[in-house]
Amino acid sequence: MTAMFPASGVPAADAKNSIPDPATVNCDELWYSTSRCQPRFDPAAANAVLAELINLINKGEVTYDCNFLNQVELSVRYLIQRNLPAIVFTSGVPNAYAGTFDPPVTRYNHGMTFTIIPHQSNTGSATFNANGLGPVPILKGSGFGLLPNDLLIGSPAQITFWNGNFYLIASGVVRSDIPVVGTLPKVLNSDMEFWVRTDGNDDTGDGMFNLPSRAFRTINGCWRKIGSEYIPSPIYTIYIRLGNTGDFEGCEFNGYGGKVVVNSIDTSPSGRQLFRIISTQNANPAAGNPFSICVTCNSMTSLRFEGVSFVLKGYPEGTNVNMVGLSVGSDGNCTITDCDFFIEADNPATLPVWSKAGAVVMYYNTVNVWGAGNRVSSVIFCSGGFFGTASGAPSTWNNHATHATVAGWRVTSASLFAIFGSTVNNMSGPTGVRHLVELNSVLQADGNQGPGDQPGTTSSGGIFVG
Repeated sequence: MTAMFPASGVPAADAKNSIPDPATVNCDELWYSTSRCQPRFDPAAANAVLAELINLINKGEVTYDCNFLNQVELSVRYLIQRNLPAIVFTSGVPNAYAGTFDPPVTRYNHGMTFTIIPHQSNTGSATFNANGLGPVPILKGSGFGLLPNDLLIGSPAQITFWNGNFYLIASGVVRSDIPVVGTLPKVLNSDMEFWVRTDGNDDTGDGMFNLPSRAFRTINGCWRKIGSEYIPSPIYTIYIRLGNTGDFEGCEFNGYGGKVVVNSIDTSPSGRQLFRIISTQNANPAAGNPFSICVTCNSMTSLRFEGVSFVLKGYPEGTNVNMVGLSVGSDGNCTITDCDFFIEADNPATLPVWSKAGAVVMYYNTVNVWGAGNRVSSVIFCSGGFFGTASGAPSTWNNHATHATVAGWRVTSASLFAIFGSTVNNMSGPTGVRHLVELNSVLQADGNQGPGDQPGTTSSGGIFVG
């Protein structure tokens, strides 16, 4: 019978194995004799080594078979091929991705590469936190932070750690996704239309059909994808069409030199009230965001809304939030046609229409401002801007039950308010001062009165032409 260590008495110097003691933990050496040709094994150590090999084989999803001598090598190749330890579905709050790997990541080291499946698309700069080691910025190859949708929900992406950052080295982009040099920006050679539905998808939609599977979900999601693709045209128009009734999130348009129209599929008086653009519901005065706005328009050459309702809701008095239906600034140009405004919160800091900073706001056909006796600061507020109708336009503006805490029409800071060939109807008892014209501004009412039951006033160089 083969003798077993240590009872065999084989001298240690004569029978050492090739694994240095410091490389093992809690293990006896697996001994053998080179001088007496008598193998002497420690059974516990031998069983431990065998168990390790079998575990490795099993982890590689290979069956241990004594008839083969290549199962360990095959298992290792399968582990590498399947990338099992380095792929993870993420979790976490927006743009702060987290993942739990098996085995757990113990440190970030240069060249460490993970495949992550984002649980949501990023909306800006993002970080990744592996096994709670701490968030690390994810950068593009240029060294700059990610832009919206660089990580897409459900689409695998590879990131590699280097010098304190993760770099996005693969994101599922294929050759057909990359614009060919010389074809972008795209030139509008006809009017283009894109569809938005409340049951659409901003991540996967392309807006080409009025179907839930193809439409965008939000106006913002649509414009962010298409607004940068086309050279502004002086002739052709981009149409963003609302394809079903419901509540659409507030939106923002900035800096486009072409014509853009947002309209619904039903501009009738009853139909347009079902296509509702809701004021943003993320206002936070403590964080420097004291506004809840349905639509923001800055530096737009021509933006028009047709057959929709602007709905101001969610922030009553005491929330210290300013509620605005349509805010136009920075020399922007916006027209509202056959639209309604609904005041659904009693907030004296409410402005259905605000024209400022050189902006032009115009209206055509019929516009209604619906209230239920709720307070507003002013129905129309011009501060360094213009509000009015084109000369002779057969337009109507209907003011329903509201109370203006400052003035129904307030014109200030070298503004111009001019309604020509238009009819203003003050119905259901709007109350408050009809108008306030101040600071070298002009109000041309063309025989109309602002929403209120008290006489209007002028001051500081203001001019009122009734």
